[in-house]
Amino acid sequence: HCLTVVTCLLWSAASAAGGCVQSFEGLLATRALTGLAQAATAPAAYSLIADLAPPSMIATSNSIYASGIYIGGALASLGVPLDEVVGWRGAKFLVAGIGVAAAGIAYVFVPEPRRQAVSSGAAEREGAPRRAAEKAEETRSRDEEEEVAFGADFVASLRQILASPAVRWLLLAAAVRFCAGFGLAVWKGPFFLGKFPGQADSFGVINAAIVGLGGGASVLIGGRLADSLASKSANPAQARLQ
Repeated sequence: HCLTVVTCLLWSAASAAGGCVQSFEGLLATRALTGLAQAATAPAAYSLIADLAPPSMIATSNSIYASGIYIGGALASLGVPLDEVVGWRGAKFLVAGIGVAAAGIAYVFVPEPRRQAVSSGAAEREGAPRRAAEKAEETRSRDEEEEVAFGADFVASLRQILASPAVRWLLLAAAVRFCAGFGLAVWKGPFFLGKFPGQADSFGVINAAIVGLGGGASVLIGGRLADSLASKSANPAQARLQ
């Protein structure tokens, strides 16, 4: 919970700093910091969702989080007409403000999951330090054993994972999807402006509608469908993959 809030504030600060830079090198540095902070946000967010969301809604909850990608893409396209109103620096400050607001909302309304019960009683409190030390030693020994086992069994584990047809199809679909997505992202702008010169504002609005509505709807429907299939299957995890 705290990690999600802190990283959100960090990339918001980096976005605001990007609006103050005076050189390409400075802009590149702030963009790199933004990317690092956002990369750290995602694992913490997925862990938080897994702890807070009910099992019957896990795919739907993940899809709501993932829809932010398409909402962000739509807002990025609206940056074209927004640039003419407040300038690119003002747009960066606006994005930073939205990030700070989102972090504040998460801090206030998203609870920290309780992963273990809090014990009570004088006798338990007296033995707590000793038990904590013993547990830490056991955990350290177990982690060392798992590291050795992981190194020895990595190939076998990889083969076991890839033995699942659902996993193979999922990896193939993800690869094709990202190739197509990045290809569209890179070339649709130049293609549109080549066909319709001087229509950058129109492109921004049209692209925002397609990405935000189409992409957002597709990921939300996919998450709900995955949960629906999982509720009817003896193996919910495999059903969500399929």
